[in-house]
Amino acid sequence: MYRFQLSMFLKRTCYLFCALYIVFIPVQFNFFPYQQTISDGLFGNLIQLLADIFSVELKNVSISSDSASTYILLFILLVISLLFSVITEFSNRLKEKTESVHNILRTIFIYYLSLQLFKYGFDKVFKYQFYLPEPNILYTPVGNLSKDFLYWTSMGTSYWYSVFAGLIEIIPACLLLFKKTRVIGLLISTMVLINVIAINIGFDISVKAHSTFLFILTLLLLQPQFKQLYNLFILQQTGHITTASYIQIHFNNPSIAPTLKTLLISLLLLESLYPYATARNFNDDTANRPYLHGAYQINEIVPISTDSLPPLALKRFFVHRSGYLIFQNKKDQMQDLKLSIDSVKKEFTVTDYHKNTVNLRYSYTSNDSLLNLQFFNGKNEYLLKTKALNWRKLPALQNNFHWSIDTY
Repeated sequence: MYRFQLSMFLKRTCYLFCALYIVFIPVQFNFFPYQQTISDGLFGNLIQLLADIFSVELKNVSISSDSASTYILLFILLVISLLFSVITEFSNRLKEKTESVHNILRTIFIYYLSLQLFKYGFDKVFKYQFYLPEPNILYTPVGNLSKDFLYWTSMGTSYWYSVFAGLIEIIPACLLLFKKTRVIGLLISTMVLINVIAINIGFDISVKAHSTFLFILTLLLLQPQFKQLYNLFILQQTGHITTASYIQIHFNNPSIAPTLKTLLISLLLLESLYPYATARNFNDDTANRPYLHGAYQINEIVPISTDSLPPLALKRFFVHRSGYLIFQNKKDQMQDLKLSIDSVKKEFTVTDYHKNTVNLRYSYTSNDSLLNLQFFNGKNEYLLKTKALNWRKLPALQNNFHWSIDTY
């Protein structure tokens, strides 16, 4: 006799949706950089079609963090999951295999969640995520910064808190990998991800979809222990919390299974640590910056091809580590240009957003940190006489610590 079970239907749908998310929502993998290409190729046209049908404006069909394209793809994956669950509901053969498939997927989910926590954790420990603020950000008035930049800047000024925040993610990532500590790892992950989601929403940081997915994945993995955890924490009944069943593979040689697990854990760590090992950079605060990187105070503007000063009241410019020249006027408005520096020819090559390129001559003396830069406003040529600012001495970057308010 046919009997519909809503809980099993929803469980099947959730498991399939999470599996499809892992396969098709692109995240950055060092050893598998093709996920973006595969997802865009498979779903790009469908995403564009649905966007046209529902009048959704797409800046780019390519799937990226919290973009409209991503949300449309999530809708597509949810529909696929629901349709497959409906088909499974009318197939006894598929129903019989559901639990074994769920066991396999739980194993995949555990390692995926652990990998994501490792990657985000090490990004913080080695100061790649909350990096030291760039000089142009440090010289921007606080009120002119968006909330996400303000949060990123504040976090980037503290090395030790960044390390602490990273360890809080690395610890549950380790605990997830072992059966005896898996439940406590999932509980810690739950609390960590709630905090991450609150930060992403509160400061409008654009990884809301992915952090929410990781939270849902954690709850799905904890679901078999919900009743036991309720008895323990709410009813305060003592008892043994059992770990949910996962895929069991039996080998004639008992050493094969632990060897495979060790290999898999090693691959997770290799994927997580690869960028820092290859760059030999385990503290981005101390990493070498590009030539002439920094902030420059404009002390004088000398007209060259005209007798008048430019209408732009410039006060600083910045050489950004990512290859940008950023001008700041006296109203604290910023204008950025793509930059490359030829230290042999003593030229800045700058490119605007319309692909217009110009070469600017410069001269720099390191003993007094003076930099003179050619500058054009329209057809008029000027010389900017500037001096490098010691931006690392700004109060925000000082590692001060006070036990008592009397010592401030």
